[in-house]
Amino acid sequence: MNQNFNNNLNNFNNMLNQQNFMIEQREQLNNNYLMNFQNNLNNIKISNNIGNNFINNEQKDKNNLEYLNKLNSIFPLPPRVGLDNIGTTGFINATLQCLFQIEEFALYFKYDEHINEAIDKFTKKHKDSLTASFKILVEKIWPDEAMINESTKRHFTPKEFRKKIADMNQIFKNNSGDPKDLINFIIMTLHEEQNQGLIGNNIIPNEKNKYDFNYIFQLFYLDYQRKFRSKISELFFSIQQIETKCLSCNVINYNFQIYHLLTFPIEEIRIHFINKILEENNSYYNNNMNIINNNFGMNNMNNFNNNINNIINNNLIRLNKLNNNIINIYQCFEYNQKKYLLEGNNQIYCTSCNRTFNATYTTYLATPPKILILIFYRGNQLQNKTKLEFSEILDLSNYITIKTGNSIKYRLIGVIKQYGESEEGSHFIAHCLSHIDNEWYIYNDANVRRIDNYKEVIDDEIPYILFYKKIE
Repeated sequence: MNQNFNNNLNNFNNMLNQQNFMIEQREQLNNNYLMNFQNNLNNIKISNNIGNNFINNEQKDKNNLEYLNKLNSIFPLPPRVGLDNIGTTGFINATLQCLFQIEEFALYFKYDEHINEAIDKFTKKHKDSLTASFKILVEKIWPDEAMINESTKRHFTPKEFRKKIADMNQIFKNNSGDPKDLINFIIMTLHEEQNQGLIGNNIIPNEKNKYDFNYIFQLFYLDYQRKFRSKISELFFSIQQIETKCLSCNVINYNFQIYHLLTFPIEEIRIHFINKILEENNSYYNNNMNIINNNFGMNNMNNFNNNINNIINNNLIRLNKLNNNIINIYQCFEYNQKKYLLEGNNQIYCTSCNRTFNATYTTYLATPPKILILIFYRGNQLQNKTKLEFSEILDLSNYITIKTGNSIKYRLIGVIKQYGESEEGSHFIAHCLSHIDNEWYIYNDANVRRIDNYKEVIDDEIPYILFYKKIE
């Protein structure tokens, strides 16, 4: 790495620090700051002239606003179009209905002026385009105002889409599939077909700052901005933080990766917190037994015992809920930050110690996506009825490491529920919040009805997949 590159990179870091940029959404960048950001990118001599093709976010914001302004005039009624089941295709129907209720997602496929260009560009080199099939589906689900009347067909058969995904991915052949696999396939395939990012080598951190969190994050974010540029990545992608700490020298290595789905093994989480509560109680008694046995006054000892009893009673309440197969959604996010011990054959090579040592491994959510998709995995034991406590508003402020000074809250917009005792016999139903009339609807294949009681959304079987939208 030459001196000129280091100087420019340092200028870039200083500029980010001065502006307190960190991970503010690109939509919030004003035009002057964007120009400065582009100039810095141009000055960094890496492959493909990164800055020359950087997205003009100001125009992008204007386009998004125009889409959203069309919403009420173009869509006077909430979409109540069902999808026919053509042979164990309930997983497709439930998945599509939840995705279609993301207004920015639907409006993009219906009205973006560049969508046809992206389709034409991709189909010149490839046979199949999922983007083209998706655009057709959105137009069926979201008919124009002139097409909406009492005689409008309220359901249709996504036969061509079913054939398309089976041709493109073996996992969906023979009428088989699962919503989590379909969501992953749709998001990744649409992004790959539409991505306008630039391919190039990653920027290599210099030795001096290789353990500096802010420096490593900024380098990763710069690569992320130039490589992931699609409407799909803008909505669904975000950054996960990985910390590996050497237990010999306590030096922490920081790494980052992209995530678009979060999967929680609910039975593992339930057992984890049962064990954690038991360990906390044992530790509390063991650490304080000497104090209890020390006769420093009956009143003080009685107060101390009362405090112990209060703590244990609270823990017993928590333990009772877990023993009755009830977990809270925030326990899932806490579990996601659990430390793992890497020892034996899993030891890491520490670049500070220059040898292998035991280490801890922890993952965090560095930045929040616009659309948060949570999958609650029960494995093959679908008869497990562990209930998940969740609510309409989800506050992740305590679980995001890159702070912007604002609370990080989400609103529930979609739920996929799974019914059945085996994967072969499972049926999937979607509950979706309409952004047109702010009412909840249930989509059971071709049948669509309004939900009168919100408890119907959050009660019943444990949800399989939750869709949350970030509150701006």
